[in-house]
Amino acid sequence: MNRTILLAVLLTASALSAHAQTTHFVPSATTPSIQSAIDAAGSGDLIQIAAGVYAENLLIVGKDLTLQGAGMNLTSIHAGSGVGFMLSSGASGKTVMRDLEIVGGSPAGIVGGFGVDLDLLSVRITGSVGYGVDFRPARNLLIEDSEIVGVTGTASFGAANIGGGVSTAAGTLTIRRSLFAMNDFNSNFVVAFPYVVSKIVDALTLGGDVLIEDCEFRDNDAATSVFLETDGAARITGCRIVDSTHFGGPVLAMVGDLGNFLEDSLIAGNSTASVNILYLDDESTLERVTIAGNVNVSSPSSSAVNLVDTNFVPVHSHLRSTVISGNTTNVVAVATNDMLTIENCLLRDGFMVPTFSGAPIYSPAISATDLLVGLEAGFRDPTTEDFSLLAGSPAVDTGIAGPGAPTSDLDGNARIVGSGIDMGCFELQNQDPGPSYAGTTSMANVLTFNGTSGGLTRSVTVDAGSIATIAVDTPVPGTISPFIIWGYLGVPGAAESFAIPFAGGDMAFLPHLLDVGNPVLFTFTNNLLAPGSGLLYSTPAPWSATGPCVPFPITMTLQGLIFDGSGPLRITNAITLHTR
Repeated sequence: MNRTILLAVLLTASALSAHAQTTHFVPSATTPSIQSAIDAAGSGDLIQIAAGVYAENLLIVGKDLTLQGAGMNLTSIHAGSGVGFMLSSGASGKTVMRDLEIVGGSPAGIVGGFGVDLDLLSVRITGSVGYGVDFRPARNLLIEDSEIVGVTGTASFGAANIGGGVSTAAGTLTIRRSLFAMNDFNSNFVVAFPYVVSKIVDALTLGGDVLIEDCEFRDNDAATSVFLETDGAARITGCRIVDSTHFGGPVLAMVGDLGNFLEDSLIAGNSTASVNILYLDDESTLERVTIAGNVNVSSPSSSAVNLVDTNFVPVHSHLRSTVISGNTTNVVAVATNDMLTIENCLLRDGFMVPTFSGAPIYSPAISATDLLVGLEAGFRDPTTEDFSLLAGSPAVDTGIAGPGAPTSDLDGNARIVGSGIDMGCFELQNQDPGPSYAGTTSMANVLTFNGTSGGLTRSVTVDAGSIATIAVDTPVPGTISPFIIWGYLGVPGAAESFAIPFAGGDMAFLPHLLDVGNPVLFTFTNNLLAPGSGLLYSTPAPWSATGPCVPFPITMTLQGLIFDGSGPLRITNAITLHTR
């Protein structure tokens, strides 16, 4: 064999051998604990952890490992008063944790740094004291489909409740589709970048971007929900920061040297004792954002959005298709030397001034087009913190889409509906979904959810996982009426209506039994054609069932057939159900 070819073969075989992955199962005869599997593993190996509770404090040093659980509700690591995971640098500094839960841990659920990359994928961290994740100084942190809940602070530096959900001085920070809820730090941050202690911002910033996407921050108690400082760009998109209490800091602070971008998000129902609700340093862009129902308990003359420039280099910021209304603050403050362009926004609270001059809204520093000032936003129900828009709101169809506008709003509804995009993060849907949603005459309200058939829009919105009641009434009082209810994932278009002549009308979508292979169609409940089939057991009307909704955001439309007393089959009304 040619020596060159032989050498290439040997090198390839050596490389394959060096990177071959071994799977270590926990528990097993040779690795009864997670730590024993970590000790036995080589860099690049997989540790497969079965369902169960493991009382361990784990240390990973000098290895790149993947720890795979059976699910965050099935594989639970109880750290007690020690650190759940301590990570030190591996061969390439890469640790992946997936489908598991970490309970407890002090001073953190996970501590990592010194050149480590960490991926948390479908991981729950709960009950930690101090920090959920203390990740500094490190490289890159990725969190997806995870939960950081019920973390509390700890006494430190003479102050009470120092801690954070995620504290990091990494190169990059990316968080997607994750929940931060019921964390209580009182004087620190839910997500901090870089490392922050008790309202003291570490001046160290590293060259790396920050992205927080499709996340929810709810019912937290902290100085600030999100504090981002980076030499790169800071971007928050598709997020909710709601119902949280803040002491000594704004609800949201972003300091991105390459720009701050807040898009398609809701900031609502929060309280703060800080000067401002949002603090944005350097050039900033807000697009399709709703800022509403926030309370400043100490400084009503503050601003909902404070645009500053601590580097004293003039910058040009933008507000587009944004609604700021119903806050106990002024609207926007902008630094005297900076420019602010406002396009297609609705601003109601107070007035808008440059930070240092006290000049009125039409200062030369501010350029405004299609600006609605002082008008009621037309929120659906601010008392229940429903900040979607009602028909007739001046924010409907009056926004500006821009090249990056999404095809769905924060609730997952279609966007754009009507003649233009709506201002804010919600899009008003068609008010009248059409005659097929009403069902056959006299059947318009037999199908209800939480006591309503959805009104004119035939839609009901509830919180994911909340307790709700679905009911089917009999069309003729005193009779028993068998029925079947089918489902459609999403909102069917007008072209999808299906005529059922023997039932006297049209359904909004094709019945599941006529296309059982269609992935968007399903049978919700059935006591008519095949009693007991479907996702939910039911008996003939009058019937109702109460229980938890699905624990994640989804949109579905329900409709079916019911016997009209002793008469013929009729089509029920349809309801579109949104869980959020």
